[in-house]
Amino acid sequence: MGPSNTLPPGGTSSTQAWFAGGGRIGHDREVLAIVASAPLKVFLRREEDVAHAVSFLPGYPHGSFGWAKVLPYLPNAAAMPKLFVEYVCMGDSDKPKDYAYSTAERADLVETIWRDFSVQSTTLVAFDFSSLVVLEHLRRRLERAERGQPTGGPQIRGVFIFNGGLFTDGHSHPWYTTPILRRASLTGLAGVWGVLSRCSRCWQG
Repeated sequence: MGPSNTLPPGGTSSTQAWFAGGGRIGHDREVLAIVASAPLKVFLRREEDVAHAVSFLPGYPHGSFGWAKVLPYLPNAAAMPKLFVEYVCMGDSDKPKDYAYSTAERADLVETIWRDFSVQSTTLVAFDFSSLVVLEHLRRRLERAERGQPTGGPQIRGVFIFNGGLFTDGHSHPWYTTPILRRASLTGLAGVWGVLSRCSRCWQG
């Protein structure tokens, strides 16, 4: 699966390389399944066997490409399998005009990818509004458990949220109230990832 023709004109070689490292998959919203023939395509980048991968969820405005500058600071794919998700209307995913965009819809996509790619356990890494997607998924698990149903989804080994909110009806940028972010370089998250890359327990079961 190669990149589509939806990349912005004049995209840099680094963006082209990022999207060339993944592919577009068909997402059937009606049955919540990955179906090759589905007209709606979303970008997904996988590194190594994703059964126990770290799941990276995107933020605004760069989508999954926002992780490209972080990637060199992380362990290689053999040591840390990775799954980079792209939502509808971001990056190399389709951008339909008539579409019900929501936190729930994004959580549906993430859960569908986990299920259809047989992800058994994961550490969640979320940036910006993806924090709400993480909280939506965790809320669903709690509600299923309360109903006596299987919680669904992979085992969650840990959660990291960067520059994200906790409420769907509000937004904040907690750089100076979150200690790990306050110590990070304002030019990027490389400083944070330098710490995390040395903490194997963050992504290993």
